[in-house]
Order: sequence, then C-alpha cells, then structure tokens
Amino acid sequence: MKAICNLAGGLLVAAAALGTGAPQSTTQDLRLSDIRAQQPKETIFASELCQRAREDSQGWVIKTHAIDPKTLVQDLNTLMERSDEVILAGMLDYAVVPSPSGERPATYTEVKIVRSWKGPHRAGDVLTYGVPFGSLPCEQPPPSSPTPRFDFVPADFGVTASPPYAYLLFLRQSKGNETQLVQGLRLAAGEGVQGIFMIQVPAPLPTDTERYCNGSRKWNVGHCNSYVETSQSPVLFPYAHDPLAKRYGGMSASDFLREVRSVATAEGLKEMSSSK
Repeated sequence: MKAICNLAGGLLVAAAALGTGAPQSTTQDLRLSDIRAQQPKETIFASELCQRAREDSQGWVIKTHAIDPKTLVQDLNTLMERSDEVILAGMLDYAVVPSPSGERPATYTEVKIVRSWKGPHRAGDVLTYGVPFGSLPCEQPPPSSPTPRFDFVPADFGVTASPPYAYLLFLRQSKGNETQLVQGLRLAAGEGVQGIFMIQVPAPLPTDTERYCNGSRKWNVGHCNSYVETSQSPVLFPYAHDPLAKRYGGMSASDFLREVRSVATAEGLKEMSSSK
C-alpha cells in the first residue's frame, strides 16, 4: 500500500512561472491545503470509513475494484485529446481523505510542473490532482498504535520499483458523478487510473536537495528537466492492464518524451519547459 500512497499518485495550484515568460493561470485551482482544511484528522477519524475500519477485527479494511476495460483508451493520441492538462512533474506532497461521497478514500497529490504540453499551467507552477482510491489512515489525535486503515484499491494497480519518481500526467477535470469520488483534476481515463506514467529518478542526497524531481520542496525544475530528457530509465505503467503498455512498456523515459512531444505537435500544441 505504500507504493499506492507514493503514486498519488497519489494525486494539482498555480505558482509563479519559472523562466517561460508565460502568464500564470487565472483558473481557480484546487489546493492541497484546502483539502486538509476541509478534512482535518478529527473529521477523518469520525468518518464512516474509519468507523468501519475500527470495527473490523483486523483494524484494516481492504476493498478492490475491477476497472471497466471500456473506459481505457488504446492510444496516446486519444489520451492527449481527452486531457485538459498534459504535464511532466515531480511530487511535493500528498493527502488521503474520504471522497466527497464518503464511500471510498481519495488521494490528492501536489506536484511541481517541469514541462507542460497542454493546459494553462507552465514549468514551475504547482498543481493538485486526485485519484478516486487510496489508503486512508484513521488517526485519532493524538495518534494511536496500530492505526486503523480503510483501503480502496483498483485491482492490479501498483508498481514494484522503489520511489522517488517523476510523473508524466494526462489530466482532466472531474465532471458529473465523478465529482463525488474526487474533486478537481483527475487522471484522464480508465476510471481515474490511466494517464500516469512513472519515471524512476535518483533520490537527492541530503546535501544536494535541489537535484532531481522528488524528495524535498527544494528540488529544481531545470535539474529535473535535464535528467529526464536523457534518462534511460524505463517508463513504468502502474495499471497492469493499461493497453498503452503493449507499445510503450520498457521504453526509455527520453524516448517516451519524444513520443509525447510528437503527439502534442500533431495536435498543434507547443511544449513549454524551463531550464532554470
């Protein structure tokens, strides 16, 4: 379950654009701080999900969900077309809370953008996106041990490689009944599991926290961009049945970025990045 928490990935708010000359987004973005303010630990502990976890004999409820294959797209072009935002990013923070409907957990991840192919945000901006699943810790302040948990997990979703990662994300706004499962931006297809591609990156040393794409709020967009541009690390597909894995599974990160760039260019989109 630790890998699932680190994905959400987990799970995106405008900050100053770095070195692009692009204006900031004027849209109202979801903020991770707002999510936490809406649902502090006391509220989460009192939720129906946590009540069910506390009543379970093991103190840990695990529910799995089979993804409808009809909701998965078969090619990168279609995924790009369905997305409102297409970005390369590194994680800053995440939170797991009950969904708006209260029927399952939702995981929200805050990321910093390294490149943008589609959408109003640019390199250096910060976004929060959500996925309609996760591992919800039911901590009662002060925390007790062991902590009851309620997990809702798509079947065959997860990765075996260790973090940290950079994330190539295809996102769209939740709409209709989806807003009862997750607020704001979500992965573009597959009931919220398709649209995340993971690239393993080195963990920064404690004395060099500006490098790479994760592990600290100090990491540098330009360093992350330069690393991924030439990375031979294979692109990882968290969902085992993602149709795109048949074509792109095992492809190096640098080659996959070229594929994304090609698809974006064909759609008339311009890549925005920063070397700073």
